[in-house]
Amino acid sequence: MMKVIGLACSLVLFLTACGGGGQQAQLESLPTTLAVDGCTDARMHDSGVIAYVTVERTCAPGAPFTVYFPTDTGIQSVAFTGLGVEQVVSFGSWERRVTVVQRGTWRRFPNTEAWNWRDGAGLLAKDGGLYFLSGGNGDDRNAPPDVWFTNDLVTWTRLVEQAPWMGRHGAGWVVHRGRLYIVSGDFATDAWSSADGTTWLQHTDTADFGPLYAPNAVSLNDELILYNGMRPDYSGETGVWASGDGSQWQRVATVPYQGRALIHGSAVFQGRVYVIGGGLKGETDDGDWPVDTTAEFSDIWSSADGRVWRKEADTLGFAPRTHFSVLGTAQGCYVANGSVGLQRLTTGEVYFASDCIHFKRVSDPSPMPGVHATSMAEFNGSIVITGGHGSVVGSAVWQYFPN
Repeated sequence: MMKVIGLACSLVLFLTACGGGGQQAQLESLPTTLAVDGCTDARMHDSGVIAYVTVERTCAPGAPFTVYFPTDTGIQSVAFTGLGVEQVVSFGSWERRVTVVQRGTWRRFPNTEAWNWRDGAGLLAKDGGLYFLSGGNGDDRNAPPDVWFTNDLVTWTRLVEQAPWMGRHGAGWVVHRGRLYIVSGDFATDAWSSADGTTWLQHTDTADFGPLYAPNAVSLNDELILYNGMRPDYSGETGVWASGDGSQWQRVATVPYQGRALIHGSAVFQGRVYVIGGGLKGETDDGDWPVDTTAEFSDIWSSADGRVWRKEADTLGFAPRTHFSVLGTAQGCYVANGSVGLQRLTTGEVYFASDCIHFKRVSDPSPMPGVHATSMAEFNGSIVITGGHGSVVGSAVWQYFPN
């Protein structure tokens, strides 16, 4: 059994035992640092519903083991029957479903009773959970205009079956000013937003940026910035468009790189938006797909405002690809999945760069099958990847705890 006296006295913000006296507080949260039998580095990520206690990859406490939670009345010990086993833990008003997991590991949730398989969907973190929006679910691109929500990755609730916007895949999905935004996608020219995923407001039906497929959108400096995307003639968009709330759009720059698309999601890191590779596809015939890859790019660019861009690298550190997902976090940028060379040559690889420039494959290889056009988001200290084209991936949800 490990000693926890030092831990108790170091977390004086939440403990009265070390400071002496005082009234007992109602717990809204607990410290992020705690102790686990046999582990040296335990951290807690708390969404308000789910709490993940992550330990180092090399720590494998025997079952049962004890987790020591710092609370306002002292250290509280709770026995767990094993890694990955969820149980409800409560101290006063603080109650969470808690799971202890090793960093550097993956989990798979089958998700067989919620949304069906789809690619190019939106996956946005907000309200302590994830919103999953629309996506394409067939070669005819009959995308459902539905919205789902989860706060635990296990149970998904369909908020809207038929939203007022056209179902689509490959849109600019972004959270801006506390609202979910859908901008363009599938050559649409509209922009919509919602505070809760249920009630939607149309900001414009005919934005000046025109029809785009797979554009990217970010919220930067209190502006919506739209960039990249493919035109109906299969050319890449080179304009950068800005809007306050999605109603009026103004072209604010022309990018210095070749126009591109087929990047899903967006990557903002330390106040800069990063464009990582990308590509185009068009009317070619390889016998299997009606459209196939026509260009793949290996450069990386960034901008602090969407107006001025600088080249960060000429090479990616991995094979160029299309229909991959990107994500920016406080720790760096992720790249996942995609089609390498041809649309049908898909991969399950995941890469990471702490500076969003020098990418390396994550040290714990992804167990995902090859797939493209997945959706990726950060949830409660973990990376979540959903969807992708075809029945090979189905509707499974993948979760990675960075090491």
